Amino acid sequence: MNIISNAVRYNKEKGVYWDYYHDDTRTYEKMLDIHAQLSDNIIFAGGSWIWNGISPNYSKTYACTKAALSTCKKYNIKEVLCTAWMDNGAETPVDALLPGLVLFAHLDFHRDYDETILKQEFRNCTGGEFDDFMALDNFDSLFLNTKENKEAQNPSKYLLYQDSMLGIFDYHVKESGVNTKSYYQNIQKCMKECAKKTGKYQLFFSFYEKLAAVLADKADLGICIKSAYDRSDRAALKDISQNVIPGIICNLTDMKSSREKIWMNDAKPFGYEILDIKIGGVITRLKSTGYRIDNYLNGNVLRLEELEEERLPYFTKGMDKRENLWNRIISGCDSNDSGME
Repeated sequence: MNIISNAVRYNKEKGVYWDYYHDDTRTYEKMLDIHAQLSDNIIFAGGSWIWNGISPNYSKTYACTKAALSTCKKYNIKEVLCTAWMDNGAETPVDALLPGLVLFAHLDFHRDYDETILKQEFRNCTGGEFDDFMALDNFDSLFLNTKENKEAQNPSKYLLYQDSMLGIFDYHVKESGVNTKSYYQNIQKCMKECAKKTGKYQLFFSFYEKLAAVLADKADLGICIKSAYDRSDRAALKDISQNVIPGIICNLTDMKSSREKIWMNDAKPFGYEILDIKIGGVITRLKSTGYRIDNYLNGNVLRLEELEEERLPYFTKGMDKRENLWNRIISGCDSNDSGME
């Protein structure tokens, strides 16, 4: 049944069908049928997922693109676009789009997907190693137990930015049972090796090595602080204040420096101030966390009220563990409108 009126059905102008969310061909077939009623010159726009936080999501990129472009071939679509958005501050370096971009080219020039051929094409076109880039997918697979991240979860973002004294996402880290330190240490080792063997992308992988180093210590920092406070373990709190937090700040400072260099190589300076504020804010809050702990240990304050609150779920049961808005991650308060009446 036609759902578009005859008045617009035979429009000869190009129409764009954009979709980078579905991994089933049936959805693309349905939507291309609908778009065909608007125009007989449809362009398809998919995407390389670099807008979901700090790290790219290749699981979703590849699942969606394979389904989309195979359907576009079936419908004889002549023109396709690979988009790469910069949602919420362009946190992911632009080079991270390359595996998605090369996939689009690969599927344009080949009847079927062939990973062996694609890997060679990736090396020829970019000078990088396909498997090295694809390893970035692990940053956000923390809760997925080796499954593909088709849900677009992004814990590497909210565990980086969340306040360790508030622990807004700590419930989910604790519930998962994942050893976040070991998990991100393994990624750090991997990124370090990637930086060694791909000179052209050394700075790119060095940035991700530092991100992994930060997450190895920070992902469960709030849990460690609250646990030590709840059991009145003053020695553990002192170690966190004097050793753990300064170590995280050191790695964050290096990470921030790498990201600034990448930004200035890739783009104009406008916009970097957002990332500067975001990462700088984490550093400042970590210093404040150490200050609060020290004041407690020195007897200047009798209680740390932030640590006496129960850690509640942020995501409801069955909900994808994804939060891409920085202002919702950093505080339970409304940072856009926190005026008091």
